[in-house]
Amino acid sequence: MRWRSMIAFALVAGLVAPSVAAAQDTRPGIGIFAFDNGGSYGQDAEDYEMLKVGLQQMLIGDLAGNAGLRLVERGRIQELLEEQDLGASGRVDANTAAQIGRLIGARYMIFGSFIDFYGDFRLDARIVDGETGEIIKTDRARGQREDLFTILENLADDIPNRLELPALS
Repeated sequence: MRWRSMIAFALVAGLVAPSVAAAQDTRPGIGIFAFDNGGSYGQDAEDYEMLKVGLQQMLIGDLAGNAGLRLVERGRIQELLEEQDLGASGRVDANTAAQIGRLIGARYMIFGSFIDFYGDFRLDARIVDGETGEIIKTDRARGQREDLFTILENLADDIPNRLELPALS
């Protein structure tokens, strides 16, 4: 009989503990949206369309190393965009950004864009208040195309500073 009580306790503890932990999680939530492709120009112009989600995924990976942040899963963001019929239309503006921020529980949302101009690669990020839709900070990182990973890492390192959040560990 004792083992049944232990199993019942473990099941209840397993169901209750995550919701209690989530309720006490005071880390700011951040949602990172797919980047916009501003284009690629020059003799070595390439198709960067896959970087829209690729940059988003890498930035999530870089920021996930910061224990002071709570990142919203990319799939959850995409699901809401599709549900609200906003993803394909590109109709995410200040009002819809605030609505999505509330739906996904994100205090901050990051929208970005990239452009390659004859091998000079630039990433831009807009940090938006998830409650009001107001752009609160902007950031950019720039370098040569072959240094794309370093450019993205620089942007990821700078975002917590722009928000005055804990530095990446």
